[in-house]
Amino acid sequence: MTSPAIRPQVVALWLDTTFPDVDDPTTWTRKDSTAFSPEEFALLLDATPTEIDASLAQLQREAEYHEEKAQDGDRLLGLLAPFVARLNTGDGVADLAALIDDDTRAALVGLAESLAPDALAGLVGTATQASELRTPHLSGTDHTALLVAGPTSTTAQSPTRRTFR
Repeated sequence: MTSPAIRPQVVALWLDTTFPDVDDPTTWTRKDSTAFSPEEFALLLDATPTEIDASLAQLQREAEYHEEKAQDGDRLLGLLAPFVARLNTGDGVADLAALIDDDTRAALVGLAESLAPDALAGLVGTATQASELRTPHLSGTDHTALLVAGPTSTTAQSPTRRTFR
Protein backbone atom coordinates (compact mmCIF):
# COMPACT_ATOMS: atom_id res chain seq x y z
CA MET A 1 0.00 0.00 0.00
CA THR A 2 1.40 3.38 -0.93
CA SER A 3 1.43 6.23 1.52
CA PRO A 4 -0.64 9.28 0.61
CA ALA A 5 1.19 12.12 -1.08
CA ILE A 6 1.99 15.12 1.06
CA ARG A 7 0.69 18.37 -0.38
CA PRO A 8 3.31 21.04 0.37
CA GLN A 9 0.73 23.83 0.34
CA VAL A 10 -1.19 22.09 3.14
CA VAL A 11 1.96 21.66 5.26
CA ALA A 12 2.84 25.32 4.64
CA LEU A 13 -0.62 26.40 5.80
CA TRP A 14 -0.33 24.32 8.97
CA LEU A 15 3.10 25.82 9.67
CA ASP A 16 1.69 29.34 9.28
CA THR A 17 -1.27 28.77 11.62
CA THR A 18 -1.81 29.98 15.16
CA PHE A 19 -4.37 28.25 17.34
CA PRO A 20 -5.80 30.62 19.98
CA ASP A 21 -8.35 27.88 20.73
CA VAL A 22 -7.21 24.65 19.10
CA ASP A 23 -10.66 23.11 19.55
CA ASP A 24 -12.39 26.00 17.77
CA PRO A 25 -11.21 26.23 14.14
CA THR A 26 -13.00 29.57 13.72
CA THR A 27 -10.25 31.13 15.89
CA TRP A 28 -7.40 29.83 13.75
CA THR A 29 -5.44 32.52 11.89
CA ARG A 30 -2.14 33.00 10.15
CA LYS A 31 0.81 33.88 12.35
CA ASP A 32 0.48 37.49 11.16
CA SER A 33 -3.16 37.44 12.45
CA THR A 34 -4.74 37.56 9.01
CA ALA A 35 -7.62 35.26 8.22
CA PHE A 36 -7.41 32.30 5.88
CA SER A 37 -9.36 32.41 2.65
CA PRO A 38 -12.26 29.93 2.49
CA GLU A 39 -10.18 27.76 0.15
CA GLU A 40 -7.18 27.76 2.51
CA PHE A 41 -9.39 26.97 5.48
CA ALA A 42 -10.87 24.04 3.57
CA LEU A 43 -7.34 22.77 2.87
CA LEU A 44 -6.47 22.97 6.56
CA LEU A 45 -9.52 20.94 7.50
CA ASP A 46 -8.82 18.46 4.69
CA ALA A 47 -5.26 17.72 5.84
CA THR A 48 -4.36 14.04 6.03
CA PRO A 49 -2.70 12.56 9.10
CA THR A 50 0.50 12.26 7.03
CA GLU A 51 0.41 16.00 6.25
CA ILE A 52 -0.19 16.87 9.89
CA ASP A 53 2.70 14.57 10.90
CA ALA A 54 4.93 16.28 8.32
CA SER A 55 3.96 19.68 9.79
CA LEU A 56 4.71 18.51 13.32
CA ALA A 57 8.06 17.06 12.23
CA GLN A 58 8.99 20.40 10.62
CA LEU A 59 7.98 22.28 13.78
CA GLN A 60 10.20 19.94 15.80
CA ARG A 61 13.15 20.59 13.46
CA GLU A 62 12.59 24.34 13.75
CA ALA A 63 12.44 24.13 17.57
CA GLU A 64 15.70 22.15 17.63
CA TYR A 65 17.33 24.70 15.31
CA HIS A 66 16.29 27.63 17.52
CA GLU A 67 17.48 25.81 20.64
CA GLU A 68 20.85 25.16 18.99
CA LYS A 69 21.16 28.85 18.07
CA ALA A 70 20.30 29.87 21.64
CA GLN A 71 22.98 27.50 22.94
CA ASP A 72 25.48 28.97 20.45
CA GLY A 73 24.65 32.44 21.77
CA ASP A 74 25.21 31.26 25.34
CA ARG A 75 28.55 29.70 24.33
CA LEU A 76 29.55 32.96 22.61
CA LEU A 77 28.81 34.94 25.76
CA GLY A 78 30.69 32.39 27.85
CA LEU A 79 33.76 32.67 25.63
CA LEU A 80 33.74 36.47 25.69
CA ALA A 81 32.92 36.97 29.39
CA PRO A 82 36.46 36.51 30.78
CA PHE A 83 37.88 38.97 28.26
CA VAL A 84 35.11 41.53 28.73
CA ALA A 85 35.76 41.38 32.49
CA ARG A 86 39.36 42.49 31.83
CA LEU A 87 38.30 45.64 29.94
CA ASN A 88 38.59 49.07 31.50
CA THR A 89 35.92 51.75 31.32
CA GLY A 90 36.13 53.39 27.91
CA ASP A 91 37.79 50.41 26.22
CA GLY A 92 36.29 49.38 22.91
CA VAL A 93 36.04 46.37 20.68
CA ALA A 94 39.62 46.85 19.46
CA ASP A 95 40.84 46.51 23.04
CA LEU A 96 38.72 43.40 23.49
CA ALA A 97 40.06 41.86 20.28
CA ALA A 98 43.64 42.40 21.47
CA LEU A 99 42.94 40.31 24.60
CA ILE A 100 41.49 37.26 22.83
CA ASP A 101 43.87 34.32 22.36
CA ASP A 102 44.06 32.29 19.15
CA ASP A 103 42.14 29.27 20.49
CA THR A 104 39.28 31.44 21.72
CA ARG A 105 39.31 33.40 18.46
CA ALA A 106 38.98 30.12 16.50
CA ALA A 107 36.03 29.10 18.68
CA LEU A 108 34.47 32.55 18.16
CA VAL A 109 34.85 32.20 14.39
CA GLY A 110 33.03 28.86 14.50
CA LEU A 111 30.20 30.29 16.57
CA ALA A 112 29.97 33.43 14.46
CA GLU A 113 29.75 31.29 11.31
CA SER A 114 26.94 29.34 12.93
CA LEU A 115 25.04 32.36 14.24
CA ALA A 116 25.55 34.72 11.29
CA PRO A 117 27.22 32.97 8.34
CA ASP A 118 26.87 35.93 5.98
CA ALA A 119 28.55 38.32 8.43
CA LEU A 120 31.94 36.65 7.97
CA ALA A 121 32.01 36.19 4.20
CA GLY A 122 35.72 36.28 3.39
CA LEU A 123 36.55 38.01 6.69
CA VAL A 124 37.10 41.18 4.71
CA GLY A 125 34.85 43.72 6.28
CA THR A 126 34.96 47.23 7.49
CA ALA A 127 34.88 48.55 11.01
CA THR A 128 34.39 51.99 12.38
CA GLN A 129 37.54 53.69 13.68
CA ALA A 130 38.55 52.56 17.14
CA SER A 131 37.48 55.88 18.65
CA GLU A 132 33.95 55.28 17.35
CA LEU A 133 33.90 51.70 18.67
CA ARG A 134 34.16 52.82 22.28
CA THR A 135 30.55 52.06 23.04
CA PRO A 136 28.92 50.27 25.97
CA HIS A 137 27.66 47.47 23.73
CA LEU A 138 29.43 45.02 21.47
CA SER A 139 26.82 44.33 18.79
CA GLY A 140 26.91 44.70 15.03
CA THR A 141 28.63 43.13 12.07
CA ASP A 142 31.49 45.64 12.12
CA HIS A 143 32.28 44.71 15.70
CA THR A 144 32.03 41.01 14.92
CA ALA A 145 34.50 41.39 12.06
CA LEU A 146 36.95 43.14 14.36
CA LEU A 147 36.61 40.55 17.12
CA VAL A 148 37.09 37.66 14.72
CA ALA A 149 39.81 39.24 12.60
CA GLY A 150 41.64 40.43 15.69
CA PRO A 151 44.15 43.21 15.93
CA THR A 152 45.52 43.16 12.39
CA SER A 153 47.05 45.76 10.18
CA THR A 154 44.60 48.08 8.56
CA THR A 155 44.64 50.29 5.56
CA ALA A 156 42.86 53.59 5.86
CA GLN A 157 40.18 54.04 3.23
CA SER A 158 38.78 57.29 4.50
CA PRO A 159 39.00 59.36 7.66
CA THR A 160 36.29 57.20 9.28
CA ARG A 161 36.51 53.69 7.76
CA ARG A 162 39.14 50.94 7.69
CA THR A 163 39.34 47.63 5.86
CA PHE A 164 40.66 44.54 7.62
CA ARG A 165 43.03 42.46 5.56
